[in-house]
Amino acid sequence: MISKVGSINFGSSNLIQQIKNNQQPGAAPQENVSLQGSEALASYNAPLVQQDNLMDRINSIKPSEPVVLPEDFFAKLEGEKVLKSDGTLAAIVVKGDKTSKEYLPDRGTYRFIERDNATGMLVKQANISKRQDGQYEEYWIDEFSNGKQIKHTTFENGKPELIAEYPSERTRMVCFHDAGKLSSYIEVNESTGLNEEYKFISGELYLKEVKDDAGRLIKSTNYTYGKSNLTEEFKYQPIQNTTGIDPKTIDLKPAEKVVYTDANFNQPGEKTFYSNGALETLTIRNGDKTTKLYFDITGKKCERAEESVNGNIIREIKMHEDGKISVRIREYNEAGKELKQTYFWPDGALSSVSNYNPETEYAVKSADYSKDGWLKQYYECDGNAEADLLLMNFDKDGNLTRLQKKED
Repeated sequence: MISKVGSINFGSSNLIQQIKNNQQPGAAPQENVSLQGSEALASYNAPLVQQDNLMDRINSIKPSEPVVLPEDFFAKLEGEKVLKSDGTLAAIVVKGDKTSKEYLPDRGTYRFIERDNATGMLVKQANISKRQDGQYEEYWIDEFSNGKQIKHTTFENGKPELIAEYPSERTRMVCFHDAGKLSSYIEVNESTGLNEEYKFISGELYLKEVKDDAGRLIKSTNYTYGKSNLTEEFKYQPIQNTTGIDPKTIDLKPAEKVVYTDANFNQPGEKTFYSNGALETLTIRNGDKTTKLYFDITGKKCERAEESVNGNIIREIKMHEDGKISVRIREYNEAGKELKQTYFWPDGALSSVSNYNPETEYAVKSADYSKDGWLKQYYECDGNAEADLLLMNFDKDGNLTRLQKKED
């Protein structure tokens, strides 16, 4: 039995969730590693990292300010009530001079969206949940500038759990645990994929790890009282691939990405409308096949789509923020059991694909791809939660760099 790989997210390109899943330090991978320069750097007078500068970088990242709302806020909220075609509440819209705020009920919580009145672009979005004391509080917040996301903050019990900023070249993240204690600081170079993570215990830096774009540890530095005392470098050599699996011809076919244009939204079909007159849904029938598009309350952005044959849903499509390119496609059999999930990067490039066992609804084969299109990781299991069979990592040239395989 090989070790579990549950911390590896095969079904998502969401880097934040992967970071949250891996906040706790773990043992360095030992497969196919040669150590170089593993001697102690010894001198406390020559720290590898100036921690003062590091702390300046960390302290410069500020969380969004969560809004706490009174228990009767939504009952007393005055604004335009936008109803769905079936008469249920879709949103309450409060219009200001420069921005408009939308409060959308979502299965016991509320989504909050703020838009620029002039451009229609997002300024802020958040999820609002009800606390034990009856008040409402935002528990995650996204901030935008010119329609592009620049910050994400999640909260736990009112304290920041993760803060992420998205400058043009680097993503920076600060993670906390145990009621706001600093856990780690991460910088990701978006052009090279290089990931640097600084880990803390009781506010003291004790470990820095550098990983490549495939998530492999390439350098590790230990610290005592903020001074480096041991550095290890890891060099990965290709492994002979005896599995018969070629990363360039892997038998795992993704769904074709979906790209919508205004022409798709303007074609003839059955339409429903919100009470504000905006398009709510568009249903297009073609023989036995039906495609239904769902729009936000502006009627301009397609959020998701469903495809069905003879009344049975065969595909669910979730769209990126632009409403034009698919971010996720889920495929089903006639009994409604999931067969496949395919994820895409914002530019439409393939991110990951997973085939599912329809009886257990666990992935049996999964593949993750880089933004440049090369296969990073391939995974097989027998379709049950506890039976991993094969895990393979590849470099951009298709060489095998990691292999975990269950012995017969």
